[in-house]
Amino acid sequence: MKIFLISSVILLFLVLSNLYCQVSIPSMDSVITANYINTYFENNNNNTILRSNINLNAKYRQFQILIRNTYSSDVTKISGKLYRDINNTVITGNYILSSKFKTGPGFQRQFLSDEKSVELSSNRFNYYFLNADYKPFNGIDINTKIGYKDETQIGEQSEGIRVSLFSQAVNQNLNGFLTNGNVNLFYENLAQKINYNYAINGDIFKLFSVKSENRAIIRINNTRNDFYIPSPPDISSAYSIKNNIQTRAETFVYLQDNFRYSPLNNFEFKISGAYYLKSIHDSYKYKLTSSGILSSNIYDSKINENNLQVQAEIQYNITDFFAKAIFKYAERSEVHSPDNTEGVSPNIINEIKRIESIKSNNSRIAAMGFDLTYRLSGTNSLSLITSSSLLKYDTESKENYDDRDELYVLGTLSHKYNNLRNFSVETSFDINYSVLNYILKERSSNNYQNKIYKLTTKSIFEPLDNFLTINYFQVLANYTIYKYEDPVSQVRSFSFRQLYFKDSTLYRLSRIFSVDFTGDIKIYEQADFNKNNFSVKPFRYYDERKCYSYLNCHLFEVIKLSAGFEYFVQKQYDYINGEKTLKRTFENYGPVIRIIMYFGTNSIIDFRAVKYYTKSSDSQYIINNDNIQINIIWNI
Repeated sequence: MKIFLISSVILLFLVLSNLYCQVSIPSMDSVITANYINTYFENNNNNTILRSNINLNAKYRQFQILIRNTYSSDVTKISGKLYRDINNTVITGNYILSSKFKTGPGFQRQFLSDEKSVELSSNRFNYYFLNADYKPFNGIDINTKIGYKDETQIGEQSEGIRVSLFSQAVNQNLNGFLTNGNVNLFYENLAQKINYNYAINGDIFKLFSVKSENRAIIRINNTRNDFYIPSPPDISSAYSIKNNIQTRAETFVYLQDNFRYSPLNNFEFKISGAYYLKSIHDSYKYKLTSSGILSSNIYDSKINENNLQVQAEIQYNITDFFAKAIFKYAERSEVHSPDNTEGVSPNIINEIKRIESIKSNNSRIAAMGFDLTYRLSGTNSLSLITSSSLLKYDTESKENYDDRDELYVLGTLSHKYNNLRNFSVETSFDINYSVLNYILKERSSNNYQNKIYKLTTKSIFEPLDNFLTINYFQVLANYTIYKYEDPVSQVRSFSFRQLYFKDSTLYRLSRIFSVDFTGDIKIYEQADFNKNNFSVKPFRYYDERKCYSYLNCHLFEVIKLSAGFEYFVQKQYDYINGEKTLKRTFENYGPVIRIIMYFGTNSIIDFRAVKYYTKSSDSQYIINNDNIQINIIWNI
């Protein structure tokens, strides 16, 4: 134990002293200009995880350099060591010609390596470009890049030009209309591969008066992505290739309008509507035209999707009463069909049509919800929240048996009490009811009704300035009733009942020392359920207990040192001839140390080390599992 604690602390300082080699940024968003470092490291018996992020933006006179990097590494240790590494680096150097224009060279490198997937075993690209940023007016930004890209994907190399243009306008006032929008264009021609993206996004807001307003949104997107995929043997033999090229082209149009009207100060009405259509074309450069097209499953296809949504909302609010009602309706259709069938025999075309038509579907959903709150006094309030939805899902093919109806009804009745000093409690009762009905007999054995009842109490009590306790108590009952029970296929109605209690207490012993304690009890039971006489026949029972306790030392209000102990035990029971019999006892416990250091500019270093001991009553061995976590957020 002593060696474990010492080695954990040594590892922390080694990480801090070598911070420069393991930092990166989770997002390559060009809008982010702040300087920061973020590192997360975790190591245990099963895996090792490293997330490392950096964003550096430096300026010297007329020169500016921006460095962004994202690195992620996952090592799975369960059966050998399998690695998955992702890295993305962007470096841009600009010369500032004026307050409106800057330009300079840039470089981007990205690689992905995954030992679990042959297709992702070694993918990477390098992009060398000339960057230019132009800001003609306040709130309008234009960025363009032009350069050369070389790429390797599953052993195939491609290279060529890549150009991009991104422009945005933020909070532009045009004759009383507040507008926001952006245009994102990019095109690359890499020999056999062509990729592009043409996107326009915008919204227009109009305030007619303090009582009414309207917002319209439009999204238009047209993309194409080419990528290599392993070629099946018959196509490889016919064209003497190793990998095929798949093209996925997508067109997307989205329109939305939102209108708000408040005729009275305490009454508000909202209505919104949205429509979008999507067209997806999947095609392959190399494909067969004979009967082998079906065995290889390589053929061109398209998907057309349409979606219409409308929603209305009403709110009413007076001194002690608040009410809200929401109504929603949506329709969606999805049609699959073959594409580019030139040279294919009519019989094969008909077979492809049959295969694709099985995937076609359409659905309708209607939903409504209510939210009512009444203040009984300055310390008491009652609320009722209900919602329901009905889904009708239909398919066009006689070979698709997924036609079904789904009904969901949710309700919550709660009471809140707050003495406005040191005690608050909320008690709620929830009912969740759902029904699933498959229309066709082939899947009707899955038809069921599900009812969930929950009684929950949450309380916060602070009798002293240095003492705080939070309690949570819940009783849950879940009953799932199948319409057609089948003992042969084990389709049987069942129940799940649970009792859960949790207590968290914080006691500040002095200005420097404090104690944390968390304990919870969870008891749950699984049983066969007889719907006729509402009786249960238990077959499995679990008793779980957790206890976490920590002693904390607060130094100079910027350092928190914690040492504690965590313990978990689970007892598993089976029912034999109606008698509850202990089957297994599982325990997991160990010491914990944690160091948190706070710095200016919202920077933090968080180090946590745990040594777990795991044992089970059906094994004589005790398994050791060392877990170390390091999280660093550093704003420069």
